This record gives sequence, C-alpha cells and structure tokens, in this order.
Amino acid sequence: MTQAPFQSCSVYRYQQPLSKPLPLKTVTLTERQGLILEMIDQNGLFHYGEAAPLPDFSRETVAEAQQQLKEAAEHYCAGKLPDHSLLYPSVAFAIESIQFSLSQGRWRQQKAPESPLLMGADALTLKRLEDWSGKWPDEFKLKVGRHRTGQDAAVVKQVLDRIPVTVKLRLDANQRWSFDEAVDFARQVPVSRISYIEEPTPCCEEFPRLFRETGVGYGLDETLQRPAFDRSLLKINGFRAENGLRAVVLKPTLVGGVSKCLSLADWARKKTIRVVFSSSFESALGVSLIEQLSLHCDPLESPGLDTLSAFQNPGFCRLPEYGQPLSLDLLSAMEKVWRYRSAR
Repeated sequence: MTQAPFQSCSVYRYQQPLSKPLPLKTVTLTERQGLILEMIDQNGLFHYGEAAPLPDFSRETVAEAQQQLKEAAEHYCAGKLPDHSLLYPSVAFAIESIQFSLSQGRWRQQKAPESPLLMGADALTLKRLEDWSGKWPDEFKLKVGRHRTGQDAAVVKQVLDRIPVTVKLRLDANQRWSFDEAVDFARQVPVSRISYIEEPTPCCEEFPRLFRETGVGYGLDETLQRPAFDRSLLKINGFRAENGLRAVVLKPTLVGGVSKCLSLADWARKKTIRVVFSSSFESALGVSLIEQLSLHCDPLESPGLDTLSAFQNPGFCRLPEYGQPLSLDLLSAMEKVWRYRSAR
C-alpha cells in the first residue's frame, strides 16, 4: 500500500429541477440527479468530481453509481488506485477528475470558446437568434432526428437564415435516422454550412458511405461509448479524416472517464481530427471540469457545454477556486450520503 494522499472523502447527492421537460430516447426528464465526490488531500486542498449517469445513455443508475463511487473513493483514499477498467463510466469520470485535479495544480482561468446548443427552431430559439448581441460563435450545435427529414431540413434552414453565413452548424442526430433518411436529409441542406453530423444512423459502418454520397462529414459520439469499443475499430472500419470523420465527441460521463478521453483525444489529434469535449447535463461543477479538460487538450476548440441552460438554476454547484471547498450553504442543499476518513 502507498501512503494515503487524502485525509478524507465524502459523497453528496443532488437533485435539481430542469427548466422544461427534456426528451431523451425513451424517457423525458424533469429533474437531474447526480453525485458530487469531495476529497481532501494531505495539504488540506479540496478536490472534486461528479458522477451523474444520464438515463437512456448510461448503463448504470444513480444508485448503482453511488454504491460503486463509495467503494472506489474509499479504496483511493486508503492509498490504493481502483481498477478503472471495472468502474462505471460516470464513476470513472468522478475518480479520475480527482487525479486530473492533482496533476494540474491549478485551474486555467481562461474560458473555452462557446458552441451554444439549440434544441430546435421554436419561437423562443428563433427570437434568441434574431436578438443575438455581441460576437457570434463559430458554430451552433443543433439537435435533429426528432422529426421527418423534411421537417428537420426546414429547421436547419430556419436557423441558417438567422445567423451569419460565416457561422456553421454541427448537428446531432443521436442515431435516429436510417441510412436512406440521412441521405435524404443531407441532400436538402447546404452541406457547406454543416461542420458535421454526430451519429447520423445507428450503424457507424455507414458513415463513410454517407460522406461519399452526400459530402457531409460526421462525428463519432455514441459509437465511442460502447462498452466493447476499441480504438482499433476506427482503423478497421475506415474512420479517417479523408473518409469524412470530422470530430470525435468526448463525453467523459458516458465514454468512461478522463484517461480514456485523453487517449482518444491524442489519437484524434495525430489524425488531424477535431476533439470536441461535451457535457451530458451534469451540474455546473461537472461542466467546469469538462471545460478544463477541453482547455488542456486544445484551448482554441469550442466544447459543447451549453447543457446548463436546461436547468432552472444553471449555476448550481459551481466548481470552486482550485483547492478551495464548496460553500456550506451549497453542501447543506445536498444530501451527504457517505463520508470516509483515512487512517493516519
């Protein structure tokens, strides 16, 4: 056993209402639940992580994550690194965020470029674009695949009509189209204004063919979250920049932690493929940790972090200054579900 690097660790559980119902694949969320891991090192510095499984996307529940997080944190607090290959993805993100925090020694003060999320072309979204003030982002992210392809194409055109021609869209279909539907959609929109489409169909082997037939590039997201996913599949299946792969979208809560994301990021950068970190409706603390990862990999890339706009209180549980604790008021607003003090 190595010397325990921590004095103690605690796990808090939060429950936060959303500003409006959030439709996912098979469920609609009205609130978000998650876990905050707090670990205090031997120098008295506080380090934080978050485990917030996302229904329909995570294979673990919050209850399952809570049990495993307690076991893994106690193991880590006692000076023994847990086997990260056995951890749930959300738990791996929480534990490895602590390791990432220790390795950094400080938080970067700069802000990552923004890529705001648009959920459609309803009246509020269109008014938001029409009333836009200040500098435009390089890209917006727009959800598609929830309607017929003709309706989705019309939504894209409505948005494009309201933003400068220099601003592009990166689209996210969440594997909702068939191959023929993806082709039909791509032929109805100005491909030159589309940076890429994330996961256009459930079959990733179809993506290069979609690019050949329509010229629209694609991004990998859910494909990277498969438990059996291996980076060698990218080579076997022809996922290369020249075959239309424009970006790997890394969601630490779903992909499986910091180290796996950084490994994929290193592979992608060597292939001149964009590395886009993205949130999964975590609290402000988790989103800030993902922003720090994005800045660590590429300070100029715009991560997808606009999911906080879905919360009634977007600022709930902000990441404190490096080494500082969360406020007592904030901690009292969450349920402390576990505490462990190392033997010294």
